[in-house]
Amino acid sequence: LEVADRTDLFLYDLKILDPARHLSYTGVPVEPILGNLRALDGRGARIWLRVPFVPGFNDDPASMEAIGAFAAGLKYTRRVHILPYHGMGSAKLAQMGLQSPQKEICPPTAGRLEDAVGRLRSHGLDVHLGG
Repeated sequence: LEVADRTDLFLYDLKILDPARHLSYTGVPVEPILGNLRALDGRGARIWLRVPFVPGFNDDPASMEAIGAFAAGLKYTRRVHILPYHGMGSAKLAQMGLQSPQKEICPPTAGRLEDAVGRLRSHGLDVHLGG
């Protein structure tokens, strides 16, 4: 919170809100992440939420509804960016001689992205596709 007063803009990623799935996929609990976000928002910090949109991980309607409802409950934060998954990280890992820990994931379809944008906008959020 000490940094909040000296920061113009926070880019804050939300991946998934379900505690068990978040822990399973990321290896860390979601509660401290949400607590920090609430604290920053409560201070009136300028925050853009970013949602990495990954097929098979958080591209389902329930995940988008949960993120939309959570974000709508914040006092000041209204801007959300959906960041469509891309496979550029796989090439980086290959260059380093490493294998991706995930199976091959295809980028999301235009229809899935449109659905996600609509679901988030239905919560009164200012939604942007891309970063």
